[in-house]
Amino acid sequence: MKKVIFLSVSFFWLHTFSFGQTEKYIQLLEKAIPYWDGIQILNLKPFSDFKLELKDTSDFRDELYGLKIDTKILEELITNSKNIDTAFWNDAELKKVILVRSKQQDISMKYITDKFKTQDSSVIEAYRFEANNYNNTNYKLRSILSFSRPIFDNSKQYAIICCDKGHISEDCRGMISLYQISNEQWNFVGNIYNCTF
Repeated sequence: MKKVIFLSVSFFWLHTFSFGQTEKYIQLLEKAIPYWDGIQILNLKPFSDFKLELKDTSDFRDELYGLKIDTKILEELITNSKNIDTAFWNDAELKKVILVRSKQQDISMKYITDKFKTQDSSVIEAYRFEANNYNNTNYKLRSILSFSRPIFDNSKQYAIICCDKGHISEDCRGMISLYQISNEQWNFVGNIYNCTF
């Protein structure tokens, strides 16, 4: 019996931390995913196809809202980015976005109803409207954002998240943003790199 209980607890711990189901982790995701820019449709698969080097950040380091970031922290973030978590996103982590596997996939209205069933009917209608617009758009022209899972420095006080905006913006295909936790709250520090991927 003890062995069974231990295995159960171990599985719960592994599941919790490998999929990021911690309060601070979710708080960081809510800070990073731009809900303010309307309803977002996100790739179920986290973005991972990027390579960051210290020299790439040189143009941005002095523009982080006046905050001087120790080069050691950036080096740790870059090193840790080589082993990025690629576990698929899930609805428990990203409660306000629509998740899709690819541009070819239509959004199910049942998925919308089930995911947002606790919301007001007006909110559900807004998601359904967005989903209908998406479904009625040629898949080659559909807009899907893709975010990496957070990458932390060794102290877990700093994190970077990469956003790939696809064809939404021709000027900047994406960016790598830096966050810092202070007083138990994650705060956006600034972008350390604009990407073309």
